[in-house]
Amino acid sequence: MKTLAHIKEMGAEAGIAVNPDTSVSSISEILNLCDYVMVMTVNPGFAGQGFIDFTRKKVCQLAELKEQYGYRLMIDGHCSPDVIQDLSSIGTDGFILGTSALFRKGRSYVDIIKELREGETA
Repeated sequence: MKTLAHIKEMGAEAGIAVNPDTSVSSISEILNLCDYVMVMTVNPGFAGQGFIDFTRKKVCQLAELKEQYGYRLMIDGHCSPDVIQDLSSIGTDGFILGTSALFRKGRSYVDIIKELREGETA
């Protein structure tokens, strides 16, 4: 809590990363200090994992709270086109892209990003 407050006092934006097994209730007291809340939808540290289904509920809960607290909701972990489309529709503001969406051999990043953006709005 002190670290987040100090970051904001220094004029920077502050955020937290929430692991799959961290409950929303355990972070509720610091949400007012967050400019960003990033939900990990895989266990951190291992590329190429599948989306952990129970994290969708957490994303929904945090999407409902973001207007009250004023943070932007980000997702990291298995950000496939389907996951991006689904979680965008419930209020996710951004996605950290990696193995599941961005690093496809033989395709340009420009083409991949265009496809992902078109999928979000389709």
